[in-house]
Amino acid sequence: MNLAELFESGRIVDIILVLVVIEAIALILLSKYKTIDLRVNTIPLLIHLLPGVLLFLALRAALTDASWLWIAFLLAASGVAHLIDIRLLFKTKQ
Repeated sequence: MNLAELFESGRIVDIILVLVVIEAIALILLSKYKTIDLRVNTIPLLIHLLPGVLLFLALRAALTDASWLWIAFLLAASGVAHLIDIRLLFKTKQ
């Protein structure tokens, strides 16, 4: 499979999402076992990653000619997740 096929099929987004999941798992495990000084709480981390994941899913939907309704839904959901993330960020800074 060449690079053009990865983009046309949307598989490039699948690869990126797998890397995001690996990153999240690594951060959670490193924090849990305190191998490095990280203060990662699982739920806030997942909420922080959610807008980006939803944007990638919208990209995948667009690359695979999904209905515009799915793309719009994913973009709107990403915006809502981003607002929740920002709200939690300001809440923890107080």
